[in-house]
This record gives sequence, C-alpha cells and structure tokens, in this order.
Amino acid sequence: MLLSVGGTWHLPGTTTHGRRCAAPFACRVTLWIRGAVAAAVLLLLTATSTSAAEVLLILSSDVGPYHEVAAELTNRLKARGDTCQTNVLQTVQNQGDAAKTIAAADYLVAIGCEAAVWLRDHRPKGEALFYCMVSDPEGLGLTSDPTCFGVTTDIPIHQQFEVIVDALPKTRTIGLLYRSDTPKGQQLLARVEAALPDGWSLCSVPVDQYQGPAEAIDALLKQDVDVIWTAPDSEVFDIATIRSLLLQSLRRQKPVFGYSTPLVGAGALVGVGVNPRTQAAQTDELIQQRSANPTDSFEKVHVPRYEIAVNLIVADQINVKLSTASIDQAAHVFGREGK
Repeated sequence: MLLSVGGTWHLPGTTTHGRRCAAPFACRVTLWIRGAVAAAVLLLLTATSTSAAEVLLILSSDVGPYHEVAAELTNRLKARGDTCQTNVLQTVQNQGDAAKTIAAADYLVAIGCEAAVWLRDHRPKGEALFYCMVSDPEGLGLTSDPTCFGVTTDIPIHQQFEVIVDALPKTRTIGLLYRSDTPKGQQLLARVEAALPDGWSLCSVPVDQYQGPAEAIDALLKQDVDVIWTAPDSEVFDIATIRSLLLQSLRRQKPVFGYSTPLVGAGALVGVGVNPRTQAAQTDELIQQRSANPTDSFEKVHVPRYEIAVNLIVADQINVKLSTASIDQAAHVFGREGK
C-alpha cells in the first residue's frame, strides 16, 4: 500500500525520503508516548488555569465605601475565574453555620476594622486573612499576626505634611486637637512631633482639658497657627466637632487640613483621602502576590495610595491662594467649574 505524505508516495514504515525505518513499531510507540505526555501537560495546564478559588468577602457594615471595595474586588477576582461571596458582618454573625461558611472559602477578605478583627479570631487556624479599609492595624493586633495581610487607610503623616508644603509653602506652625488622656491621643501627638519638617512648630490643644470641643477649638484658633491639621480620631472628631471646627475656621480665616476627601468637600481647604476602588486594587495585588508565592516573605501591611483634594470655594472665602501645582495634582477640586 502506498501512502502520501506531503505529496510524496512511500511505503508504510519508510521515511518520506524512501528509506525504511529500522524499527517501525518502535517509532510508533515513541510517537504515541510523546503525544500522551503532551496531552497530559496540556490537560494539567488547562486545569490549573481554569481552577477557581472561593473568596469570601465580609464587610464591617452596610455602608457605601465598603460596598465600592467589594464590587471592585469582585470584578477583579471574577475576571481571573474566581467566585466571590459577599456578606455583611452582622449577617455572618447571626448565621448558625458561620464557621462552615468561613471554612469553605479559599481566601478570606475583611473590609473594615470590625470585620478584620472578627475574621482574625474566627477563621480556621493558620488560614491567611486579607483586609483593607482598616485604620491602625497595629493597634488592632493585625500586624503581629504572620498570616494577616492588608492595606491600611492610614496615610503617613510626613506625606500629609508634604501636601501642605506644596499647597501652602509659607506654613510654619501646625495646630492640633488631640486627647491627652488616651494612649491613642498620646501616640498621635508623638508621631506628629516626629514628622514635623525642619523649621516647623506644633501648637497642640488637648480637648479633654476643656469644658467641650467648642472651647478647645476656640483656644486653638486664638493661637498663631498657619494650618489646623486633623486626624481620623473618633474620640476627638465627631460630626458636631467637625462642624464647629469648619465654621469657626471660616470665620477666623484659618485653613483646615482634612483627613478625608468628604471633609474637604464639607469645608476644609485641602486634604488627602483614600479611594475605595484603589484599596480594592491593592488588596487584589496582595492576594495575587500571596497565592503566587505562599512561602515568600513580603510586606504584610501596605501603605495606601492616596488622593489629594482641594476646595477652591473655601480658598476664596478665607483669602488664601493655593499653589497651582497643588491644584493640578488634586484628584478632587471642589469649586472648579463642573465640579
């Protein structure tokens, strides 16, 4: 029988050049083995690339920013073939089979402080925990756990001061409201003092030594300060205190540096904030890094990528001119046409 290979006719067991193979059967076995190995490798690669991970996301509460993080992170994980389940912490706590739900997940992600602490204490022993939208992870005991990895919302103070230098280069004195009767307040004061640029001074007023926040704010504004710097300390800044500070600072034409984008929108002159979607992106990077190299050591807590915000309406009201560079660098410009 003649076979045609590439247009050339030859006998079975011969090469396309007409020379007979010394061992036709051995050639066929070799080719079969090679084909089987190639098929096995392809099957392995296909199985690896299509294997989906079960990811459980738990939100500390049912608020917008947490849901923004969950939505962005879910989109990123699903794009890689993973499956995601999202729950609010209170719902999980009320489930009779909460432990079973947690144990079924390949990855655990906590969004917010409460969820991070609860999942740390209720996950299977040794299972990795990823978190974001968390302030003061060290104080929560997350940094001391070798199996916790996350993104904090705490923007380093020296970076915040750099924003002030760019926006208000004539700044020399910073005003601070803090609590002197709490460890958190005492630590904040020490960190601010350590981060002060050369030539700067600090005017600090302990709110716990005054009849109320309004009196402490009045005492601070009577000082010769260039900017009042704020920190996300709920023991100092509740809604009433923030409203009082912004109103009094406008009347006395003193700029306030806000610790969040909404605070700048409410009346602070300039400030920094974190974007929930950026927090999700950084968390996704941590998950990929950990899954690709589970035994490698890497930075457990990532500093957040922050955004600058400025308020041009406030700048006009207190007769302050912001630098062009700071406005150009701002991701949020309140008071600009169309904003």
